[in-house]
Amino acid sequence: MKTIIIGLPYFAKKIAASLSEYDNENIYLALDINCSKLNKIQYLLELFTADVIYLIGGTISKSKAVSLALFLGKRIIMHWVGTDVINARQNFLQNAVNKDYVEKVMHFCEVGWIQEELKQFGISAEIMQIAAFDKIVTQKERWPKNFSILSYVGKGSEEFYGIDKLIKLAKDFPDIEIKVAGIDKYYKTIPSNLKLLGWVNDMDMQYKNCVVYLRLPNHDGLAFSVLEALANGRYVCYSQIFSNTIHAPDYITLKKAINTLYVEFINGTLQQNEDGISFIQEQYNKSCVLEKICTQIQGKQNKKTILFLSALDFKEKSIQVISKTPQAYVQAGWDVNYIVARDITKKGNYFYEREFNPHGVNVDRFYMPFSGLIDRMRNYFMELVVRKIVGYISVFMLAYSGFKFLKHNKVDVIYGYEVHGILAVNILKIMNTIKNVKVISRFQGTFMNEYITNKQFIKLLLKCDHILALYLPSDLCIMTNDGTQGDRALTKLKSKNCYNYRFWVNGVDEQKLPYERIVKMKETLNISNNQCVFLTVCRLESWKRVDRGINAVAELIKEYNLTNVVYYIVGDGSERENLCNLIKSLNMDLQIKLIGAINNLEVKNYLNIADFFISTYNGSNVGNPLLEAIRAHKIIFTLNNGDTGEWIEHKKNGFIYNITDDLNKRMAQDMYEIIINKCLREKILFNIKQTEFEKLWTWQQRLSAEVCEVERLIR
Repeated sequence: MKTIIIGLPYFAKKIAASLSEYDNENIYLALDINCSKLNKIQYLLELFTADVIYLIGGTISKSKAVSLALFLGKRIIMHWVGTDVINARQNFLQNAVNKDYVEKVMHFCEVGWIQEELKQFGISAEIMQIAAFDKIVTQKERWPKNFSILSYVGKGSEEFYGIDKLIKLAKDFPDIEIKVAGIDKYYKTIPSNLKLLGWVNDMDMQYKNCVVYLRLPNHDGLAFSVLEALANGRYVCYSQIFSNTIHAPDYITLKKAINTLYVEFINGTLQQNEDGISFIQEQYNKSCVLEKICTQIQGKQNKKTILFLSALDFKEKSIQVISKTPQAYVQAGWDVNYIVARDITKKGNYFYEREFNPHGVNVDRFYMPFSGLIDRMRNYFMELVVRKIVGYISVFMLAYSGFKFLKHNKVDVIYGYEVHGILAVNILKIMNTIKNVKVISRFQGTFMNEYITNKQFIKLLLKCDHILALYLPSDLCIMTNDGTQGDRALTKLKSKNCYNYRFWVNGVDEQKLPYERIVKMKETLNISNNQCVFLTVCRLESWKRVDRGINAVAELIKEYNLTNVVYYIVGDGSERENLCNLIKSLNMDLQIKLIGAINNLEVKNYLNIADFFISTYNGSNVGNPLLEAIRAHKIIFTLNNGDTGEWIEHKKNGFIYNITDDLNKRMAQDMYEIIINKCLREKILFNIKQTEFEKLWTWQQRLSAEVCEVERLIR
């Protein structure tokens, strides 16, 4: 197979060389058809025998090279970068759009924000990295003697790249040297500590001689320089939201971040950015990036097949990871099949969810038996027994469905998603049905460590199937770091997966909405600017203990005689009626409102109008709602259980409590203090932003790490 790589010459040559080295069975040829007449003639000659045209850079308007390739029926890939999107927007507004470029071309981009922008033009792009690293810092290096900052400014586009912010920063920090690559002069007078380096050939040395790298353009694709700085263990302030960087959308935030890092450096407490190094190692290692590009270039020839077995059906109103996981494999070019046993009881977690199939996922759905019998049961113990029996039957039904699928289809990976799916996969193992197939076991967290620690023997007995699923071996075990300490459970159970598991936190996408949309939402709910809005987002189940939040807010309103407080509870579940009765008994019908289950996309509306977020689960509170509240920069009230204390520190970046008899009173006191104390409020908001920058992944980053690990298994 021959692939011609055109477009941005620097990237085209680099990718062609890397792909040729990685995949020597196929031909990868880079041609600079914009600046070289000889390359242009060679393109015309090579085009007839080429299979794929890979354009680094995108367009929706005019390209003779693309049009000719389309005419000849060649497969075409466009890999979009930041500036291309700006040009495409102008073409789109001028109605200068070639529909064939939109509909007949495969589109890639590197990050989620570019993916979202491309949707405005009707382009559905897959996330695909270009940057690939084979040499990454693996041990601590000494910082340079003095704190210094490095940045890049494009020649002729100085204002676009944030030169004004750099000048202002140099004036505010006269003792810090700020070096700027890309330009050697500027028409305005600049401070003496702002050094213009011109074009730099050895940027690696510049990264090693700085502490912080700044990337501040008004619009950007995923800059190589950001990844290179992270790979060197440097801190990065970025105008975009990106993992392991500090988001600096404005000068005030930038100045605060630099001041914090500078003080730590002077005090000798600033360590290199090890999380940034690990992030690059996991997601941008050369073999993983090149494998994905090769797979996509070669199309269905190398398409891998994965089979999911699970009793977790897809949801629109909660737990987005269930659908996002198989979709991530679809986007990575896999043939994805999902066999699921759905609970359709009125007491389960799906009665308020419609059935749907994620795009690109082949779904085989059946219903768990005896749902009518369970709905009619009033005895809790008998219902528990029947549900257990139904669960075991469903495991065998999943295994049988998997067996039928495997009789007619070859798979590379079989994926047991949670307990039922994992047990079904192991039945297929016993039947010797899945030879030469890699097995993945996946857990969304587990309370098993709590049960073992507290010697809750009855629960351990009832959860024997769960214990077995945790113990049984797999080629890769993925345990969600949701604060329930699943890693400790694996160790205490002496699981066969103790040496091959990944302990990852869930991803969280951008939660903040435009100001105009927030204003409209407040108008819809009749919320004035002086009102204090509290929010809880969760399923209304007994262990979520939403009653704690209700009692605390009621205490706040009554004890401090507040009339400007409203508390929204978004979600549905078996506890709804009990919570309704509690609210009525407290005479809080006007201030505390149960919204019910809503589409996950609509949850952002409530999250953006809220000032405070309450999460008071038993066991752990590090679920997606809390992570989304961190991403949205909300002041959080939560409980010190599980690993929640690793995310929230009391009166530093939120409020966290041990469970005591006076919990409601203590929470109400702190709620009142944060309402009246502006300085404390600003301090906590600043620190929760830092928590976001330091700890959160986007979903794309989280799932990309998983797909990369699975692809390594079958390589």
